[in-house]
Amino acid sequence: MDYKAIWNEICFHVKKNQDTSEDDFQKTAEHLFGLIGWSQYKGEVVPKNALSVGSSRRVFPDITIKDNGRAILVVELKKPSVTIMEQHVIQLKSYMRLEKLDFGVLLGESLQLFYDSADDETLTKVNDIPFDIDSDAGVECIKLLSKNGYTFEGLQMYCVNILTLAKNTKKAKEYLDLLCSDEGSQIVKDVLKEKLSSIFPKEIIAQIIDDINISVSKKEGMVGSSLNRSSSQIDSNKRLNELADNQKIEKSEAIKLCTDNGVNVSGKQSTFASLNSTGKTYWANPNKNLLANDWWILLSDHKKKEIHVFNIPANSITESQVKFRNTGLIDMDIKYDDISFEDLRSKIKFSEWLVKTISY
Repeated sequence: MDYKAIWNEICFHVKKNQDTSEDDFQKTAEHLFGLIGWSQYKGEVVPKNALSVGSSRRVFPDITIKDNGRAILVVELKKPSVTIMEQHVIQLKSYMRLEKLDFGVLLGESLQLFYDSADDETLTKVNDIPFDIDSDAGVECIKLLSKNGYTFEGLQMYCVNILTLAKNTKKAKEYLDLLCSDEGSQIVKDVLKEKLSSIFPKEIIAQIIDDINISVSKKEGMVGSSLNRSSSQIDSNKRLNELADNQKIEKSEAIKLCTDNGVNVSGKQSTFASLNSTGKTYWANPNKNLLANDWWILLSDHKKKEIHVFNIPANSITESQVKFRNTGLIDMDIKYDDISFEDLRSKIKFSEWLVKTISY
């Protein structure tokens, strides 16, 4: 499929229906999902799918996308002339939670993709893409949302990668802001002292430091504006340590740690999970196919700087023992600081398959 051509046609239809009625925009949106391969005739694009709330009330999401009869995406529509508000996000969240879905879309003045991570009580906005012709971001997003391009793992990885980039950008801004504050010059001086300590005696180093002025400023056009905070109230060394302590490692880094410590983990047959933001569990949604293979699980504890490595032999766990999400993936929520490593969903204790705990 020529996704750029499809994206441009989507932009055309959205702008053409800028001031249309809600009913007409509903029809337009249904057509747009048809452009990326989903069929209303086959029951894949379902308008106003009824969802029960309690025993007596029903709600009707504007569009539900289904794959092989299973809901994978819910869509809330707002005419392009209507500014998307927080109340619309709340509405989308309610539909996603009722359907137990990880992904949702707000479609109106822009394309907004939301991800419902178990790490957070609120929805996370992954992107906000204006309907601009030839938008690379738009092309990439509709490709992953298309019938041919969709996989749960692929869309989840897309969300995680974008959110990780945003998190790292924010962290870079924090470091930059710190270095450009009053404490920044002292940090540079401390680094310089350490560097000079292998060359000069302390007396000469002290004299050098006393005779220089150091300041740090941002280059024009580099990392964005600073976060609003009173840095003078926080000790600079403590701030740097806190930022470093909260850094989570990625799956590729965890696998390398295992290899470096004599544990040869198969990347394709592995599940990686970081301690979530509540500090209570490790959450993951692996594919059920892993059960039939020698399955590696890597749990990353960024508080204690440890990786817990498990190896479950093929068919040690059956499908009937685990719990599944509505998407068909395994739903795992493993307790933190529990020597049995019990999964709160299935009650399986993974401690019997613990191979090694690696510090980093």
